[in-house]
Amino acid sequence: MSSPTHIRVDLVGDGSLLWVTTTLDGDRCGSVGTCQRHHWDSAACGRRSARLRAGVERANREGRVDGELLAEIERLGALLFDDLFPPALKQRLRELTEGYLTLGLTAELWDIPVELLHDGRDFVALRWAVGRQLL
Repeated sequence: MSSPTHIRVDLVGDGSLLWVTTTLDGDRCGSVGTCQRHHWDSAACGRRSARLRAGVERANREGRVDGELLAEIERLGALLFDDLFPPALKQRLRELTEGYLTLGLTAELWDIPVELLHDGRDFVALRWAVGRQLL
């Protein structure tokens, strides 16, 4: 029996660039790629994160998630997934069904609800054991 996959992704914002360093199963970069520059819009990412958190807070207040709210949370999670990860990493996360995903985040990125990122099929935290570390 093989051990679960462990992917570590460190995200560091630098103006309009997001530096993404990936480690797969302890082998820096393996087949995913390392230290990629990825263009992003930090303001848009911040707005999406705030709207996503507001949706979750609404669901908590109401004690339920209706279909419309769930669709909005999925949509925002998918946009953030696309904002944060370069194509090779997105593909790898979609191909693998489970494992450990550790996200190293700078203070600028800490408030992003990474557990609610959506890969187009499911929320990342429903398939991966997600952890975060402040860089």
